[in-house]
Parts: sequence; structure tokens; C-alpha cells
Amino acid sequence: MANCVMLPPSTVVFTYLNLHLRRLCLLGHMEEGKFSQFCLKSLRRTFENGGRKYPPSYKEILFVTKRQPIEGRVFLADGHPMLIEFDSAATAAEVIEVIKAKAGLRLDAYGFALFQCMGEREEFIAPATKLADCLYQWEKSSRSNHSSSKDLKLLFKKRIFIEPFMNLKDPVEIDLLYNQLVTDVFEQKIPLTKTDAIHLCALRAQAEYGDHGHSNAIDYNSVVRILPRHLRDLMVLPEISSIHRTLMGISPLVANIAFLEILKQWPLYGAVLYEVSHSSLDFLPKTLWLAVSQLGLHLMEFRGQTVYSTYPFEDICECSPTNKTLTITVSNDTQMMFFTSEGNQIVQLISDYREVLAQRRKERLCNIEATCLPDAESCSSDTKKVGSHLLDQWVASSIGQHRIRHKHPAKHHLMTGNFKTEPLVEVSVKVDHDDGGSQRTSPDQPEQSVGSWYRSVHNVNTSGKIAGKISTRIHSRYRGARENSRHANIHSDVKPEEPFD
Repeated sequence: MANCVMLPPSTVVFTYLNLHLRRLCLLGHMEEGKFSQFCLKSLRRTFENGGRKYPPSYKEILFVTKRQPIEGRVFLADGHPMLIEFDSAATAAEVIEVIKAKAGLRLDAYGFALFQCMGEREEFIAPATKLADCLYQWEKSSRSNHSSSKDLKLLFKKRIFIEPFMNLKDPVEIDLLYNQLVTDVFEQKIPLTKTDAIHLCALRAQAEYGDHGHSNAIDYNSVVRILPRHLRDLMVLPEISSIHRTLMGISPLVANIAFLEILKQWPLYGAVLYEVSHSSLDFLPKTLWLAVSQLGLHLMEFRGQTVYSTYPFEDICECSPTNKTLTITVSNDTQMMFFTSEGNQIVQLISDYREVLAQRRKERLCNIEATCLPDAESCSSDTKKVGSHLLDQWVASSIGQHRIRHKHPAKHHLMTGNFKTEPLVEVSVKVDHDDGGSQRTSPDQPEQSVGSWYRSVHNVNTSGKIAGKISTRIHSRYRGARENSRHANIHSDVKPEEPFD
């Protein structure tokens, strides 16, 4: 059992245990050999994913003593359960890949995550978290709270919403997202007008019952139940029926896509809403919705549509969560303290959005660098010297700035998805002309992007003849430097040879 939780304390003990289990595995026809094979497999998995934070749970012990994988149920967005199996070292990221494969979801679908239901709250499970640790925490919590639930409830749904929000070529993703947002509509987490509510009900009826008139028993009262309670009394069933009649011939998949398109009209589409209270913002109600989306942090009217203020991610300098409070410092040295037990969840979501946006920005910059560098035949010596170093410095500064945290909060600055930012590197390139003169060019504006700067350099003084364009050798040198750096990083982080080979 210890092999499933932690590694031996020393290399000597680890080597001895590994060899001992290998020797006993030869007795595969005996019970001792079968246990040795299971223990060796568990030891390898623990070596790959690292040790655990908590001891094994009662449920884990039952499965491990039988040499069986742990069984659990994951509920999809439509409420259907899925039976999964995982070992003691399985992480949430590994289980997500298993769920994608079993559900038929494309493996490149992004933004999906696992959640555990702790009472009435849904807690995000970090990708590196061991699910066996979650079982122990749930058992401990259920004993202290005298919970009647017999098993840990896991949810699988989309957590990160960044454009494009969905893959229209994947019907499984559309169906999961549709059912998830139907729940958000019911819980009043997406503001709706009366007109939007009528159209949503008509599309729901088309997806559930098909064309108008083909079924004599279309229960529009059941369709209206997807709406919040305050909107149900405003619905007129004949209006829903008339809109439903105009949807003849639309398949359920197309109806679900149209349903999602109506919801995407909300600027904060995909935002995660947290109920918080405060005592420091005198001009706002005491109870608010704190929303986190791809646009930043938003303070909203609780169960309403009004957005009081928005703070982009680059304006957020510091987040300090505790068990019951969350303190957020913005760029103008303003501190806001909120009372909530989900402070860690909010900070984790903000951090994940920053990381995904930075990765998207990095890919965009690499695409610009690959497509916008002009071809040239020759270049001055000054340009050749600064070429590869300049690109490395500029791109590294632009991409890595979101990780820099200044000591003074007012100086802390984070980049958004735009290419506009302060000048990180002073650029100057010398271009020789036919008349023997030269011209030194630099970005005209501080927010000028890498690609636009190269285009401006390429088109400098078009009235004259540029004898030396930027050399393609700079491009090759830059790519060579990137490859050398990549190989250097690989060799510098080489892990020792695994003892199982």
C-alpha cells in the first residue's frame, strides 16, 4: 500500500525494493507474484507522478487490496454519469484525457476541467492534483459534516472560455457546452431579455421535439422550465409556438448552435460568477457578483445585468486569498476586500486565464515573426549584429512580462491579449542606400508591434533605392539560436535514467 502513496526514503532502499519486486514477479502463477506485479506497477506510477499529500482513503484501500483500479463516477454537463477507473497516482489531467476519450470529445478540446462537489459548492481540481487525495479529503469532510452522500461527486465541464469558444466541427463539445449553459440560464447566471428568452425556448423545443406539427403533444410548459423563475411568468406560449413554427427543418445540432449564439451576445459570455460581499466599496451594494472572464475581473449586480466596474488582468497587481476573505490590489493602489470562502478558486481562475492568454499571445507573436520577416539579399554589418539578439530580446520581453511582479504594486503591469504595450526594447536599424548614405529607423509609436516594425523597416524611404534589405541570414540565425536554446534547455533538464529500464 505504501508504494501507492510515497517513494522509499533513500535511493538504496528504492533500488533494493525495485529489484526485490522484479524477482518476485517471476512467480506470476502464485499469489505472491501477482501482488508483486501490482506493487511494481504502483511503484512506477508513483515514481512518474510523485508522492501524495494525504494518506489513502478507505475506498482506495478496498480497491488496492483487491489489486483493482479505483472506480468513480463523473457527471457530465447533461447529468449523465460516466464510470471511470484510475489508480492511486492518477492526476486530474490524466483523468480528463480518459473522460474525453470515453465521451468522444476531441482530444484538443481546451478549457475543460474536473470539479468536486463539496456540499453546495463546486471546487475546481487542479490538473496536478491526485484524485486519490480528493477521495481522502471528501471522506474526512463527510465524516465531520455527517453527510449522507456515499461517494465523491465529480463534475466535468468547461471552465476556460476564450474565443473561439467552441469547435463547431465537434458535436460532442457543442452538446456538452449547450447543457452546461442551460444550467447557467436556469441559475440566472446569464442575463436575458424577454425576447431572448422566447427564442431560447423555441430553439429548445425544436431540439427536443423536432419540427412544429410533427408532434401533437409539444409541452411548452416543460420547455419554459429552463428559464429563471422570474422570467417564466412573462412567457406567452403562443409566441413560443409561432417562433417554433419558423424553425422547420432545423436539426437539433443546428438548434443548439443557434441557442449558444444567442447567449454569446452577452459581452461576459462564459464568465464564472462568484457571490461575494464587501464593506469597503461604499458606492456599491453589499452583495455582488464577482465575475472572471477572458476580459478580466468584473463587479456585477447580484442576479442582475448591471456591470459596475471592470478591471483588465494587466491592472490587477496582487491577489491575497484567505479562508474567508479575498484582497485584490489594482494598478492605482486601490485595495478591495471581499468576503468569500472561494478566494483560492478565484485566484486560481485568474492565474489560469493569464497563462492561457499569454500562451495565445506567444503563438501569435511566433506566427507574426514567421510570416512578416521580409526576404532580403544583403544587410549592413550593424543590422547583422543586432538581428537575432534583438528578436530574442524583444519577444522574450513581450511574452515574459506577465510573469514580472514589481515590489511596488503601482509599477506592476501585465500584458493583455493585445500587442500594444510600452516600448520594451529601443530598436534602431541602420539601412544603407545606393547614394552611400544611411538611415536609422525606429518604431514610430511605443505600441508598435514586432510585425509592423519589420514592415516599416522593409519599406523605409521607398522613394530611394534600398541597396541592402534585411538579410534572410538574420532570420536563419534567429531560428538557429532558438533551436540551440531549446537543445540547451533540454540537456540542462535531463532527468536521471529511470531505474525501471
